[in-house]
Order: sequence, then C-alpha cells, then structure tokens
Amino acid sequence: MHEVDACCIALLGAGVVPEREADFGHTFRIRQYRRHDRAKIHHQTERTYRYEGKTVAKNRKPRMEQKDPSLLDWYLEMVSQHGAKEADRMCSRLQVAKNTRHYNTEDRILPGAIFEYQGKRHVLCSQLTGGSIPRSRRRHEELPVEAVQD
Repeated sequence: MHEVDACCIALLGAGVVPEREADFGHTFRIRQYRRHDRAKIHHQTERTYRYEGKTVAKNRKPRMEQKDPSLLDWYLEMVSQHGAKEADRMCSRLQVAKNTRHYNTEDRILPGAIFEYQGKRHVLCSQLTGGSIPRSRRRHEELPVEAVQD
C-alpha cells in the first residue's frame, strides 16, 4: 500500500519513532480537478471576410484544421478564375469583421472549491448554465447559487 510506504518514509525522514501502530483502515483519496485557472482568454471568434454581403473567407491564413477557405486561399482562387487585376479589385471591396476575444472572469469559482451547504461539506465539481447552478461531487446534486457565494 502506498499509504504505508509514505508514512514510513515520512517518519524515517523526521526521525520520529511512532508510539503505536498506524491505522490505515480509513484513508482519503485525493481527487484532481481540471481548473484552467491560468487561462485568461476563454475563446475568440475568427476574422470574417465578406464580399457583397456573402462570407467568402475566414482568417488571413488558414489555421490548423480549418475547413473554410482563408483569405489567401480565396485570393489565389480569384486570381486563377478572374486574373490578378480583377482579384485585387475584388479584394479591395471586401468587408472585414474583426475577431473578438472573450475573457474569463478573474473572480470565478473554480472546480475543487470546498463549500458548506445545509451543514454538509461539498466539493464543487462543475457549474451548469454559465455558473448559475453549481454541482456538488455528492451524487452530482445541483445546489442553489447562494450556497457557493457565501
């Protein structure tokens, strides 16, 4: 058992001789939670290019696994279809919708937070509907928001 090894190494390192035998009948399991606490940007939308109201390209250059054509792909296709002069004219008439970033809030409550509700301790495992309904690790029960905000 890992618990016995850890106890022996800790006692040996501290130079302590235990008075009685340790009881390993009830041990705790540490549960890790994916927290994403360093991520400042939640997600961002792509830059969109429109020609005469119709979306023709996304991003200047293709990102990994991008299925829509990029501006570079669209431009090269227009050069092959209409020629360089007409492709330049079409490119100058494009309307650009900039990408937008959506940030995480700094004071958000992260999974793994311990809180007390109705006299019982709970561990936050997830939040539903944008954080309005917290879920506890106990049988995945849903709790009111006031339980976590205290």
